[in-house]
Amino acid sequence: MKKYALLLLVLIFPYVFITYIAASIIQHPYADAIFMNNLLKMLILLTFLFTISLIAAAVTVLLCVIRKYEPSETMRINLVIKVVHTPAYIAFIAATVYCLSPQATSFSAILAGVLLSAALFTIMTNAITGVAGIIRAKAENKISIVGAVLGVIMQFVFFLDVLSATALYLKVKNNPHGR
Repeated sequence: MKKYALLLLVLIFPYVFITYIAASIIQHPYADAIFMNNLLKMLILLTFLFTISLIAAAVTVLLCVIRKYEPSETMRINLVIKVVHTPAYIAFIAATVYCLSPQATSFSAILAGVLLSAALFTIMTNAITGVAGIIRAKAENKISIVGAVLGVIMQFVFFLDVLSATALYLKVKNNPHGR
């Protein structure tokens, strides 16, 4: 399990950002002390966290493919990440809708764009892990080429990523000897 320790960075990415956004919205001293409600600093934080998360996901994918990790284990880790991130997606979407409501200000519209970007960055880092599991499963003939292509595409689509991760995990887990 320690071979997946880098994925902890992928797991925490959206929650650190959500914590900051929530602190800013309720005007908690934490947000004021660190960022002084500065949009540029918030964008720098988002970019930094995303970059770290993306690097962690990419390194994990490379290790997964090069060291030939077990596909069912990789698919299970992918599923766990997606399930853990579901509340973050909901928070991002709810905050985006709130920011676009009639009582919102022009800053709120910019914040909505930042929140939507954070949600897309989160799904991208999750998808990379899913793609690694799909590559390993296909390499061991545990899924078909059509299943692999559809699985890769679905990894990048909100909601379908969780369905795909679940279906692929169950298929790989219940198919220990290939097709």
